[in-house]
Amino acid sequence: GALLYSLSRVVRPAELHSLSAERNCMTENVSSLRSVKGATLPCDACASIPCGLAVRKQHEMLFAASKFDINKSKFVEDIKMAQIIWDGNKNWENVWDGKQSWDREIKEKSIPENAVLIDRPDDIIKASIPYMIIPCIVCFVAIFTKKAQSDEFIFNLWFMPLSFIIGFFVAMPLHEFLHAISYPKGAKVYIGVSLKQLRAYAASSAALSRGRYIMMSLAPLIPGIIFLAVFVVCPISMKWLMTICVVPSFMGLISPAPDYMDVLIILRKVPKGAMIQATENGLVWYL
Repeated sequence: GALLYSLSRVVRPAELHSLSAERNCMTENVSSLRSVKGATLPCDACASIPCGLAVRKQHEMLFAASKFDINKSKFVEDIKMAQIIWDGNKNWENVWDGKQSWDREIKEKSIPENAVLIDRPDDIIKASIPYMIIPCIVCFVAIFTKKAQSDEFIFNLWFMPLSFIIGFFVAMPLHEFLHAISYPKGAKVYIGVSLKQLRAYAASSAALSRGRYIMMSLAPLIPGIIFLAVFVVCPISMKWLMTICVVPSFMGLISPAPDYMDVLIILRKVPKGAMIQATENGLVWYL
């Protein structure tokens, strides 16, 4: 009986519009209009239509706002980065001695039995030398193109030390940081440098999809492209800026040579949809 009573109290849309309209009417206007015979009140069924549309519009706006809040929170979750841990300056031989924090985490990972080992060269640096040729050519073409615009020496040697500092000591950790931020949230990535050998590293036990692994490998290319673009568009009169950009351009495009090689290996040997995982024996892929 209580249920039927409550159902009988449900207000139909037209009545809701009329009620909402009448609330919005001013009392003095209503009384004055009612005193005139045959007058049509602004809060009758006809006048209530705009009010009903306004109520509907408010509901749509509230729904859109709540939907935006949901999408915004989802977006914030999606852009959260991995946990990046600075590992400091280490001797290069110690980095790969199998006793580091990431090595222990890799051993704890569960690898599917059908995982396939990715065949990569033993000496990554030596094998990647051919991949440095094209970036070198691109940089030299940019320099010769600039030189053709002027008979003068196009560099200011006073700024060359700064160019080397940026190209080596800033670009090296930045290179690995760009690798690290490409990992998904929840991953743990260790980055560090070996200043004695002028090398840097990023290591993680997290598995990556084929597409994300390629993106992670090519991310350090971005600074080199930016420095080279600034060098190319820079006026010939701004020798100091061209000088600052030249070494980071070379290093930014040449240092990812091992990554170029990895990308080509992945494209040739790893099927779409596969996951790539670091193990004690090297990289593996599995579906």
